[in-house]
Amino acid sequence: MRLSLLLHLPLLLGRLHSTHGRNLPSTIFDAFFRGGASAEQRSVGGLAVIGAGASRTGTQSITEALHVLGLPVYNLVGIMQHRHTRAATLALQQPGTFTRPLIEEVLSLGYRATMDTPMNMLWRDQLEVFPDSKVLLSVRDTTEDWKASTLWAGNALGPFHKSRPWKWIVDLGPLLQEVSVYYWRGGGGEDFGCKRVERMVQPWWAPWVEYVDMQELDGECLGRYYESLRAEVEATVPAEKLLVFNVKEGWGPLCAFLNVSVPSQPFPRVNSSREMTAAYYLLRVVCWVYPLALICPVALLGFCLRRCMAKRKTE
Repeated sequence: MRLSLLLHLPLLLGRLHSTHGRNLPSTIFDAFFRGGASAEQRSVGGLAVIGAGASRTGTQSITEALHVLGLPVYNLVGIMQHRHTRAATLALQQPGTFTRPLIEEVLSLGYRATMDTPMNMLWRDQLEVFPDSKVLLSVRDTTEDWKASTLWAGNALGPFHKSRPWKWIVDLGPLLQEVSVYYWRGGGGEDFGCKRVERMVQPWWAPWVEYVDMQELDGECLGRYYESLRAEVEATVPAEKLLVFNVKEGWGPLCAFLNVSVPSQPFPRVNSSREMTAAYYLLRVVCWVYPLALICPVALLGFCLRRCMAKRKTE
């Protein structure tokens, strides 16, 4: 299942900014056009924070908060930015073998925390490598709240990784296939018997158009994944190393958990429904008009050449 992984594709919205931090599109703009951890943030040591919470539990707001606290976060944006798609795919396929090399590379790039899908699916392996790390399990008020948010986001934006031209920008197919295994099997091998239905749009009169218009996900399976993940983390991680955190709680619990001072600025609130709706419509529009990105420069070049040739003839 794709879910919020594919919410990171709308590059053209990179100039929009939210009130308290970078919004979803500008975060993805970072993935392609900006660097990772800054020189000031780079440091030697293990992971300070391992994010074990599923997507749509405020993970992007927490990511922004950790950046404010001086902890650069590695997530899907970092995977795309540093071309780690294959390494992350292998880590999901064979976590015992490939997780450590990936995390060592992440640390060498200056990141001090991991967050969001697919990195949260490797929380156990990260904790084995760095047993002194703290684990942050982000949650929603209820399982039903998480299901509703995830279904909306997944159905609206998730399918675009199969759509032109987005599928040409970054190949997330193999990685997302492995992510699907974790969602549908809870990461533990138990087959939940989940189903997904998709509808592809391929109009005969517009052969360049190809996108998934609808994706219906199995809500009951999502609920089982969410609850099994939370139960597993809470049963495994020692209480003194674990923070079960709802972003509604703000800076207080998070800063106390990390033993840092509370910042003066408001706690970040990003990935709002309004932002994601705007991203959805942009994604769909681009699926129809992207050939103009090729046609317009060629037409402009042809126009300029024609003008130059006409000018020479008059001289």
